[in-house]
Amino acid sequence: MESGLISVDRWRKGSQAYFLTHMHSDHTRGLSCGWSQGPLYCSRITASLFPSRFPGFDLSLLRVVPLYSWTSLSLRSPSSGSTVVLHFMAIDAHHCPGSMMFLFRGDFGCFLYTGDFRWDADASDEARTILVDAIHEFPVDILYLDNTYCNPIYSFPSRQVAAQLVADIIASHPSHDVIIAVDSLGKEELLLHVSRILNVKIWVWPERLRTMHLLGFQDIFTTDTSLTRVRAVPRYSFSIQTLEGLNTMCPTIGIMPSGVPWVKRPFKGDDKLSGSFLTASMKNETISAQKELEAAAVHKFHDYMYSVHYSDHSCYEEIGEFIKLVKPKSMKGIVVSSSSYVDPLYYFGRICGANQPPQVLLMRPDIAEEFQAVRIKSYSATDKTRVLEKEKRWKRDSHSSLKRNKKRALMWRLIFPQGYNVVYVNGLIHNPFLWGRESYPIIPGLTDDVAELCVSKIPRSSFQITSQVCRRWRSFLRSQHFAAVRKLTGTVEEFLCVLMESECGRDVYWEVFDVSGNKLGQIPPVPGPLKRGFGVAVLDGGKIVFFGGYTEVEGSGINSTTVSASADVYEFDPAANSWRKLAAMNIPRYNFAFTEVNGLLYVIRGYSTDTYSLSNVEVYNPDTNQWSLMDCPNRPVWRGFAFAFNSKLYAVGNGSRFIDIYDLKTQTWEELDSEQSVSVYSYTVVRNKVYFMDRNMPGHLGVFDPEENSWSSVFVPPREGGFWVRLGVWNNKVLLFSRVCGHETLMYDLDKAKGSKWRVCDQIKPSASQLASVLINF
Repeated sequence: MESGLISVDRWRKGSQAYFLTHMHSDHTRGLSCGWSQGPLYCSRITASLFPSRFPGFDLSLLRVVPLYSWTSLSLRSPSSGSTVVLHFMAIDAHHCPGSMMFLFRGDFGCFLYTGDFRWDADASDEARTILVDAIHEFPVDILYLDNTYCNPIYSFPSRQVAAQLVADIIASHPSHDVIIAVDSLGKEELLLHVSRILNVKIWVWPERLRTMHLLGFQDIFTTDTSLTRVRAVPRYSFSIQTLEGLNTMCPTIGIMPSGVPWVKRPFKGDDKLSGSFLTASMKNETISAQKELEAAAVHKFHDYMYSVHYSDHSCYEEIGEFIKLVKPKSMKGIVVSSSSYVDPLYYFGRICGANQPPQVLLMRPDIAEEFQAVRIKSYSATDKTRVLEKEKRWKRDSHSSLKRNKKRALMWRLIFPQGYNVVYVNGLIHNPFLWGRESYPIIPGLTDDVAELCVSKIPRSSFQITSQVCRRWRSFLRSQHFAAVRKLTGTVEEFLCVLMESECGRDVYWEVFDVSGNKLGQIPPVPGPLKRGFGVAVLDGGKIVFFGGYTEVEGSGINSTTVSASADVYEFDPAANSWRKLAAMNIPRYNFAFTEVNGLLYVIRGYSTDTYSLSNVEVYNPDTNQWSLMDCPNRPVWRGFAFAFNSKLYAVGNGSRFIDIYDLKTQTWEELDSEQSVSVYSYTVVRNKVYFMDRNMPGHLGVFDPEENSWSSVFVPPREGGFWVRLGVWNNKVLLFSRVCGHETLMYDLDKAKGSKWRVCDQIKPSASQLASVLINF
C-alpha cells in the first residue's frame, strides 16, 4: 500500500485515515486531547472510553466501526492524485474490551493487521467463520502479527482455565485478603469469573471503577474496601514489599496474572507448590498433559505471591495455529519491545514460503536465543533510502559517538549493570547508546509499559541528565503520557504556583516553586483579558482551573465604568505547559465562593454583569466537561468562602452568621448558626481547619474548626512598611504574602511550639504582589 493513505495505531501527521485497534497506552502513544489529524476509526467500546482517557478530545473525529461487515473508504493517492478505494472489515481480537483486528483490501492487495490479540479456544466461532470466509475470497498478502509471545518457551492454558486456577487459589486461602494485579483496561473476564465463582464483589481503584461502569459492569465492582476481601490493584503497585507490608496488618496473598514469568526464581521452599490446592488434587493419580499444563501455569515465588499464566496475548502454539489458518504470503511482527524479540518468519516462515531465518539484531548476554526486532511500519523507497543512509552514518561514526557520549553510556550502565552486547547485523553496529527512534524500545528487554514505569521513578531533578540518554527517552520525558504514568505510579511531586500582579496592576503572571522553595520559572499566562473577582482551583490533583471573574468596561460618561462578568473557564495542564478552554459556566459571574468536593468543582453564588446577586450553584464535572445548575439558600452575602469537610460543602458568606452546609449524599442543604459574622478577603485550608484574613480582625489570623464549630484567632506579627494581604499553603504550613516592601512571605508552622510558630519564609520569595496560589502535583 502506498504511504500517506492510512495509519494503524500510529498518530503522526501525514495519513488520510487513522485506525485504532484498542485503548491500551502503548497503542495510543501520540494521541492527545488536542489531536486532530483526521478521521479515527475504532470500535464502539473504544469510542466510549475517549472522554475519560482524553478529556476534551474532538469526538466528531471518531468513526465507529461495526464488527464483521465490509466498509468502503475513498482516499486520494499522494503520488498520482487518483482515487483509491479501501475496503476494510473489523474482527474481534479477543484481547481487551473493544479490541479489533483490521482486514484491509484494495488494488494494493489484502493485508491483515491483528493488533494485540488472543486466538485461543475462547475466541468466538463467529470471528473464526467470518475470517475464514473473508480470506478464502481475498487471500492475505501480508499479515501484521502480534508477536509478543512468538517463542516456543511461551505455552500457557486458555483464559478460562487460568481464571479457574486464580479462583482456586483464592478459595484455598479463605482467611486471607487477596490482591490481583491488573492494568487499567483488560482482564475483566478474569475478575468477573472470580466474582461469579466465589460470589464476592471486587474492589478496584476509582479510575478503574469509572472504566468498569463505562463497560457496563455496575454491581460487581466497588471502591469500598469493607465490602470484600478481593482487590484488583494497578500492576505497578504490586510487589513483594507491598505484600510484606500488608501482611503485617492482615494475612494477604497476591496473584499476578501474566503470560511471562514475573520473577526469575520460584520460591525455594515451595517451587512445586507441594501441599497447595493444585498438587494436592493430583497426588496418587496419573497426570494428563492438560493437568501438566495447568500445574506449570501456576508458580509460587514467595510466601505471599502467586503467578498464574493468564494472558490476553496469544501463546506460541496459538500464533502458529492462526498463521496456518490465515496462510499469508508474508508477515511482519508488530511488537518490537516484547521480551521475545522474534520476527515471526524465524519460526513460521516456512508457512509463507520463506526459507531464510532473520539475522540477529539484539542479544542479551544471559539469553541463548538470538532475536531480531522488526519495524512495524511499511516504508516507501524514499524511507528505505533514508534509513540506509542513516545506518551508514552510524557505522562510520559509531566509535567516535561512544566516546562523545560518556555520560549516556554511564546512564546505561546504571540501568543495566550486566551490560548489553554490541551486535553486528549486515556489517552494521547496533547498540543501545545510538537508539532514538520510536520503533526501538525504551529499555531493551522490557515491554514499553514496564519500561515506562521504571523511567517514571526518576526524580525530576535528574530529568535534564536523563533526557540525554537518547531521543526516545527525551521525547517520552516531555510527553503528556509520561505525566500520566507518573501520576499512576504515585511519583508526582508538589509545586506551589503563585499568581502575581505587577506593580502597575496591568500584567499578571505565574511563578512556580518546588518543595524546597526553588523558583523554577513561570508558566504561560491565562488566555484572555485581565480579570478580577475570578476563581482558581485544582482538579485531578495537577490541573489548574481558572474560571469566571469580570473585566472593567469604560462607559460613555466621564469616569463611568461598568463591569462585564465572564463565564469562561480555562485549564492549565503542566504536562503540556499550556492552557485550553473548557466548557463555559451557564451564568457569567464574579466574586463568588468556590471549592472542590469529591472531584467536582462547586461555584457558589456571586454577581452577574448587572451586579445582580445570584442565589444558585454551578457544578463542574471534569469527566464530562459539563456544568450543571442547582439551587442554594437565598442569602444576600458578598463572596465569602467555601471548603469541603467530610464530603460536605460548607459555604460561609461575608456579613452573615449562618453557614450553609450541603450534604452530597442526601443532596440537601442545612443551616448552621456560627454565632459570628465575618468579612473574609483571603483564606486557605490546612489539616481540615480554615485559616482566614478578616477585615474585622486586623493583626490577627482567624481560624475556624468545622468539626468543633469553633472560632479562634492567632496573632500575626506586624509588617513594617507594608501589610499582609493574601494567604496560601505550602508543605502543610500557612503562608502570608505581603503587599509591598520586598514582597516578603511569613510562614505559620502548626508543628512548632507556641511562641515559635511564626517565622520569615526565606524559600518562597515572589517577585510581585500575590493574587492567588495553588498547589499542584505533577
